[in-house]
Amino acid sequence: MRGEVVSLFGATARFVVECVDEERRQWTWRVRLGPVHMRLRHEVFPQAVGSVTTLRAEGPALALAAYAGLARWALGRLVRR
Repeated sequence: MRGEVVSLFGATARFVVECVDEERRQWTWRVRLGPVHMRLRHEVFPQAVGSVTTLRAEGPALALAAYAGLARWALGRLVRR
């Protein structure tokens, strides 16, 4: 799958989903915003109550630092304790 994500500030980033493992609840995707490229791998682990998620990100350090807060907020909306 490929498409575009529009940020809260109107910036558009193109993405490509590289792989999805539904059974293991994992997916990897690449995102490009202008010259900046990142690869993101998500995993969701069920818990007795709710679930926990992880994110591994590869890319330029400055872009990763800028994305960290937004990712934490977005992932927090997907899973709750």
